[in-house]
Amino acid sequence: MAGPLAPAQDSAVLLGRVIDPGGRPVADARIELTSNDALLHLAARTTADGSFAINGIPAGRYGLLIDRQGFRPSSHQGIAFEPSSVLCVRISFVANARSADSGASLAWTDLSDVSSRTLIDHLQADALPSANNIWSLIENQDFSATTNRIDVGGVWASLPALWSSRGGVSWTQSSYLINGLEATDPYVTGTPLYYPDLEAFQFVAHSNGRHPIAYLSPGGAFDLVPKQGTADYHGALSAYFTTPWMTSGSIPSRLQDEGLDERTRLNSFENYSAQFSGPILPEKLFFFTSLSHLNLSRDVAEFGPDDKGTVSSALVNLAFRLGRSSVHVLWTGQAIHHPTAGAARDVPFSATLDRKNLYNIFQIVWRMRFRPDHHFEVGAAFNTGNIHSHFQDGVIEPHGQEVFRKIPSGAAASAGRDDRTAVILQGKGQALFGRLSRLHHRVDYGLSLRHAVSSSEQEILDNIHLHYLGDEPFEIVRYNTPVRHKERSFDIHLFAEDHIHFPNLASLSLGLHLVSTRGRAPGIGTLPEQEGGKIDWLNVAPRLSFALPFLRDKSLTLRVSAGRYYFHLPLQYLSYGNPQAVGGLVYPWTDRNRDGRFQPGEEGEMWRREGPFYAEIDSELKRPYTDEYSISITKIFQRDLYLTLAGFYRETRCLVETLNIGVPLTAYSPVQIYDPGDDTIPGTHDDLDLTVHNQDKETLGNDFFLLTNPDAGSRVNRYRGLDLTLTKKFGRTVLFFAATATEAVGTSSPGNSEYENDDGVIGALYDNPNAFLFAKGRLRFDRAYTARLGVSFPLLSGFRLGVLAKYYDGQPFSRKIIVAGLNQGPFYVQAFPRGVARYEFNMTVDLRLEKTIALGSARGRVFLDAYNIFNWALATQENEWTGPEFPLRYATEIQSPRVIRLGVRYEF
Repeated sequence: MAGPLAPAQDSAVLLGRVIDPGGRPVADARIELTSNDALLHLAARTTADGSFAINGIPAGRYGLLIDRQGFRPSSHQGIAFEPSSVLCVRISFVANARSADSGASLAWTDLSDVSSRTLIDHLQADALPSANNIWSLIENQDFSATTNRIDVGGVWASLPALWSSRGGVSWTQSSYLINGLEATDPYVTGTPLYYPDLEAFQFVAHSNGRHPIAYLSPGGAFDLVPKQGTADYHGALSAYFTTPWMTSGSIPSRLQDEGLDERTRLNSFENYSAQFSGPILPEKLFFFTSLSHLNLSRDVAEFGPDDKGTVSSALVNLAFRLGRSSVHVLWTGQAIHHPTAGAARDVPFSATLDRKNLYNIFQIVWRMRFRPDHHFEVGAAFNTGNIHSHFQDGVIEPHGQEVFRKIPSGAAASAGRDDRTAVILQGKGQALFGRLSRLHHRVDYGLSLRHAVSSSEQEILDNIHLHYLGDEPFEIVRYNTPVRHKERSFDIHLFAEDHIHFPNLASLSLGLHLVSTRGRAPGIGTLPEQEGGKIDWLNVAPRLSFALPFLRDKSLTLRVSAGRYYFHLPLQYLSYGNPQAVGGLVYPWTDRNRDGRFQPGEEGEMWRREGPFYAEIDSELKRPYTDEYSISITKIFQRDLYLTLAGFYRETRCLVETLNIGVPLTAYSPVQIYDPGDDTIPGTHDDLDLTVHNQDKETLGNDFFLLTNPDAGSRVNRYRGLDLTLTKKFGRTVLFFAATATEAVGTSSPGNSEYENDDGVIGALYDNPNAFLFAKGRLRFDRAYTARLGVSFPLLSGFRLGVLAKYYDGQPFSRKIIVAGLNQGPFYVQAFPRGVARYEFNMTVDLRLEKTIALGSARGRVFLDAYNIFNWALATQENEWTGPEFPLRYATEIQSPRVIRLGVRYEF
């Protein structure tokens, strides 16, 4: 159902030379590429040295025609171009050729860089058990990315995952794109401003390093290319089902002994979709449309009602052919409903939210071709997201929380409305010039503008949070809601990169990416004092890479590169110092009547202030950046089997955090405490004597925070990674194997979750000296070792078998020690650096058995998927608190059980 009219984003390049039987260059030969559906024709003529170049080739399969007076014309079929591929062909006319098939011989060299990208087409997604969502592809089929969850069979399919492209870069720097145009939430960067429908996309491309010059951030760039209109009418209807009897819910006895009596599982899963494509005006106007609806119900462990989610999605993609140019118009939108958002183990129904999200993305792209070797496109996008959440009906008790184990009670922490808008205008081009016999240049250039706005309204029930230590009340937080704040930014990107090819096909690439970012927090009212802070950044990111092919057939390539990447600006930075932002005052709570409820007069003198209301932005705030160095070697076997070994080294500097300038380090006095160690037995080898810090009483409540770059000269987070990948392309058999070794070491805030142990998240690291204790260690997405294997192959009688296996090392964590009896109230410190201990490893094996049935000119397909077929119940979280259970490594959360899914699809 994919046509060749895709926008030029990630288009391919064909370079070549034509010689006669004597090895002499052939000038003025006509080279013509024709797509398999005959909708697209691209042509060029050879120069005096026999060379030619064609760019702007949409991904797909093509026929190649070589025609020159005095030689028999030669045609070749089935030539495959992937997105961003660079192919070089040596065409030799054959003497005394008897047919077009034998008129010329072709020797191919693939110059594409496959060492830092995962490309998944719709055929691979169909051939393997993909759990019906994009984030399952990232978790199970991406070569390098790691996610924050283990999603068995789509149990979490209605919720986006957080992910790191290399295990050592913040999830906040991950990007989502459609057709190369930004579609990421500008406020909470790293999350999408839409919900992708897997059935609607032709390719999913993830750039995980050594990024193209158009990409600024070190994080992964996840680009989705939608399916296109076709020359003939085609369509598909599909349905996938999981019923309660198709899921397992058993708990191994070893976990029951650890206190786990339930594991999160699917109750039901329904996913319906329909696609239709074809011409509106033959050879002129084409359309593709897709509709889908996902309805699932989860039985979340230790949560009362069923946790349900629905996602309704639509996409329309139009392509207009206008002679030497084409115009593409896309709209996609989703309506998402989570009636119990925030459901989790030990969370009461009252503490969840009724959340409704509405997303819309509009795009228009004008693609034009000045010459066969120079194409250009102009694209515009308008993205909106509306996230509305409400307290559950009838909830009257304020939010409470066991402050260390994060077990809530009463109402949800807050409710409100978040609206996001982004307008993007982008122009990108590629020009080829020079000759392959000398120096050949491929220049990528572009300009991108983006204006992003976020508006938020937040309400906290009764403007109070109640905090408990175990079951005992110990502090309250008073807030200033309802609040309404607004942030906006304007980005200008200007970039260019020259890829210089030498006669031996070695290449040198030199590039620069200039970016200007201006962020503001405008006032909601009319008074000047209602305005917040501002951020102004101007940066230049240089890039350099070199590639050297070896062997006679150029099938072995060495690549080295160096580049600088800058962080995206999350609009939430601008909430700091905004007079409209939320702020809280924390007081000790003495429950005099011991009823567990707060009454006025039970609070003591203020302990501290917290929240962005009590903050300001450093006028000299610098943009964080990452320097990346990489080396890779790729061997291609028989043009369809690619083996790559790649190494990456990164250093990240100028990270952003809040610094508590209201309570300086001089306001603390050191105190020695004793900890009996992991085994909790005094007098053994692992006993600890730790220094913590007691805050002076007269400074309690003086907290004020500066958003800045603390320790910019010395705080360096480092990443080392090694990737081994093997992929088979262009055949009926799908095969890939990917293994990674990762070491990501950084200084981050105390805590073990992705919202704490991540260098792109604003946390408590510089808020008080106790947060420094063992702050340097392995970062949250560092899985140490991962491996993925996917294979799908045809069997007899129309059957096909697909197998997907995944191994993740456990995530790093630290034991936590609760410290009480000091002036500032109870807090916890880490007992050792994160990475000394890891959660249990995770592993799943999934199967897909497919049967294809011919139905005249149409066909039917029946799928039987089995996820986590061995029903492994491996830990995804473990007890992290000091006590007798810690050395026993008790699990507190585990993988979901086995899931069976039945699917049917009708294609015509």
